[in-house]
Amino acid sequence: KLLSNDKHPFHQFGMGNSHTLKVIPQEHGIDVREALFDFHDRYYSANRMKLVLIGKDDLSTMEEYCYELFAQIPNKSSPNPYPYPNPHCVPFMDRHLGKRVNIVPVRDIRSINLLFPTLPIRYDHSCSLESNALPSEWNTHGASSYLSHLISREDPGSILSYLRKRQWANSLTASTSSAFSDFSVFSITVGCTDVGITDHVDDIVEVIFAYINLLGSSGPMKWYFDEISALAAIKFRFKSEEHPFTCATMRASKMHEYPIDKILSASWIETEFDHDSIERMTHALVPERCLLFVMHKSMQDCVTKEEPWYKAKYSVQNMNSMRWMYNEHDGLDHIKQAYENELKLPRPNEFIPENFDTYPFENPVPVDCNQDAQSNLDYHPRILQTLAAFNTTPSLETLSHAHIEDKRAVALAKIERNVHNRWEGKDDVWRPPTLIRVKKNSILWFKQDVTFKRPETTVRLLLKTCAFSDSALQHMRSLIYVNLVDDCLSESNYPAAVSGLNYTRGVDTAGLGITVLGYSDKIDKYFEFIVKSFRDTSKFEEAQFDRIKENLMKSLTNERKNSPLSHSQKLLYHLSQSSLWTPEEKIACLCDITLEDVISQEVVLFENVQLEMFVYGNATVNESFNLLDIAERIYGCNDAVTAEPSRAVNLETRKQYIYMEHCRDHENTNSAVILSFQIDTISPRLQGLAAILEQFTHELFFHQLRTNEQLGYVCYASQYSIHGVLNFKFCLQSNTKDPIYMNERIEKFIDSLGEKVDNLGEEQFENMIHSFINNTLQEKRNMQSEEGHWYSSIESGLYDFTFRIDTATAAAELTLDDFRDFYHRFFPWNAPLRKKIMVGAMCKAHALEVFGDDYDRIMEEYDMETRGFGDLLEVAIAPELAEQGDIVHLTEKKDIKKFVSYYPSPTELLELS
Repeated sequence: KLLSNDKHPFHQFGMGNSHTLKVIPQEHGIDVREALFDFHDRYYSANRMKLVLIGKDDLSTMEEYCYELFAQIPNKSSPNPYPYPNPHCVPFMDRHLGKRVNIVPVRDIRSINLLFPTLPIRYDHSCSLESNALPSEWNTHGASSYLSHLISREDPGSILSYLRKRQWANSLTASTSSAFSDFSVFSITVGCTDVGITDHVDDIVEVIFAYINLLGSSGPMKWYFDEISALAAIKFRFKSEEHPFTCATMRASKMHEYPIDKILSASWIETEFDHDSIERMTHALVPERCLLFVMHKSMQDCVTKEEPWYKAKYSVQNMNSMRWMYNEHDGLDHIKQAYENELKLPRPNEFIPENFDTYPFENPVPVDCNQDAQSNLDYHPRILQTLAAFNTTPSLETLSHAHIEDKRAVALAKIERNVHNRWEGKDDVWRPPTLIRVKKNSILWFKQDVTFKRPETTVRLLLKTCAFSDSALQHMRSLIYVNLVDDCLSESNYPAAVSGLNYTRGVDTAGLGITVLGYSDKIDKYFEFIVKSFRDTSKFEEAQFDRIKENLMKSLTNERKNSPLSHSQKLLYHLSQSSLWTPEEKIACLCDITLEDVISQEVVLFENVQLEMFVYGNATVNESFNLLDIAERIYGCNDAVTAEPSRAVNLETRKQYIYMEHCRDHENTNSAVILSFQIDTISPRLQGLAAILEQFTHELFFHQLRTNEQLGYVCYASQYSIHGVLNFKFCLQSNTKDPIYMNERIEKFIDSLGEKVDNLGEEQFENMIHSFINNTLQEKRNMQSEEGHWYSSIESGLYDFTFRIDTATAAAELTLDDFRDFYHRFFPWNAPLRKKIMVGAMCKAHALEVFGDDYDRIMEEYDMETRGFGDLLEVAIAPELAEQGDIVHLTEKKDIKKFVSYYPSPTELLELS
């Protein structure tokens, strides 16, 4: 913005502050309020608006809604304030481009951005910009899509492949921003390594222009355009249902850019190969039309200016000073020749799916816990109990609503399926996954999609191992291992990924989860390719290891720059459970890990695992058996050594635990606090009560602390659970008050909430119950959310497939007295079962207010970078706080272990029951 034409609106500050909204207008005699009304009067006109309605009514009824609700909006024939072409000025002229900008970021960012201003994204152009000799007509959308795909490739011969081999970069993306009505910006962003950003900026930019030059000299490839168009058409054909609000918003926006017949497919499908548009846009991506941004802390010594709004340090120089710029005889051809053996055009993609048939419904045979599978099921007692529960838990169809208010019965009756009569009706959306195979060290669940009827399959493989939970050192070795696998897969997986086949992986203390998903046509071969790759260490290289280790170190270090509330959330989760390591502990381990350590970790990871698989979607039972056979063959069937389950802390009643840290980012002017109240092991009834309390407090809490008291922008209350234990938290971040004061105001709000709870009327309570039941029983909108819902019950080891129905049923039976009793038992200052943790992060300015003259002494005497304030807070805490329960000051996060016991893990709780 700062480097653009100061006559163009894009140059202006995009946010606004007291200087731009008060000082500057006063200096120029402008009344901001009158200016706002004038702006509204000038541009709030029907001809500048687009309207989209989505609903279940017929078209005639919806048309009546349009007339009734919107016909009164006046049509003032208001002109476009930023027309294309702009008759007054263009956003960038020749003198504004061809620049290199060095920027010093606040966080540890290492990136190179190349920005090319171009024509706005539209289908028809009749005029050109007034400068830089841009062509008068081209299809910006089609050309930018074509070039974005080619430049951001990751397979062999691509820019990123070349940069990764030299350990200069980790990522590269290319895209077009169309947020402006009279121009667009084509951007190329490179996420660099430390050595790349400090020593090879010129080399990286040279490679990018060499590849663009290769594209220009080779000319547009119709076969490649047809390929990406075919993939886009497939994605559009099978795209998931959008939320109505999102769909309406996006369509209304697209109506400003595209003809009416293209607003549904715009940004998805490009059917016309426009050779000239692609060629012209390719030739426009040249250094003299570029703004090059280099962001890294190493730029500190070469910056000479300060950006006025956010105070970013930067410097500007002409790009023609870079060594690879135009040769006077052949332009950029000399750099293309230097890379002709390294940079290649893509080859046809063999992973593009061809078969989109869906299987007919298949009724699988579940494992019989009373016959042949009994010996193997003995190794899985939780599954035995789950199978038994299928025969005892009431279903929706058998629930009696005689004693329940009518609208609650209506809410429940909306779901007519019987969750336990799983395979009687193939269209039953409530039938849970079926257990179809159990062995000593492997389990297989299966659920065929009969709701969305899409040719897609998701395969979840959970490898339960202790490698991620034994110690912080083992955890970091294992994490580097899976990151190395990801990196090795990046090139070979790219053609599959763009064809709709992909994998993800996740790690936690329980083990490694691998998810393979996409079109069913080639899912089995792709699954085998991915799971084999996780046991292949032959491609691990030292330079690759160093880069990944550096990235992890950067990520862990950057956590210090998280917002105070985000940091407080992590503190809360660390204090609330048995096995979780701090960033400091991870960094300490990371420093000494070698590539040999990581390669040897392969045995630790995979020799003694228990496999649990869930196959969902367009699949058959036999295909599922084959997929499990593949996994067993690759990972073996040795005796499993699984991790000790994580447990939630069991706080003592009538005690409040306080852990407060100094903000690790000393430049941040915000402080944050979270008050968390532990309730009990989760149950459908408690889940319903906590959800109703969240509904009830949502607006009240925000209105009081944000609107009335103006304490901070981030302000909310919500329930959450940790390892089967239900909690409720109040969160607040403020730049005006310290965490001690915020705690007092939150406690005051909680105390005042009691009167509102006691005065709550039956009608309002009934409405909240009704809303909760409807939301709980709402059917999933797409395959991903449906599959995720079922898999979460498998991953947790609880197999609580009926939990949503059980929760809705329990909520339907709640009374207003139940709700009042719930509040009074756990939340007020004198509540008999009150258990409180207070965590927070205090910025420097607020710490100075709290500790006064002692602040400098405290910072010198104590290492506040690695510990909390502990009992140093006693001087700041009001005596009345002690009436809310005995105070336990925690100096270090591990100190909480001295004062608490632990709940059994969720799976142990199930076994005990």
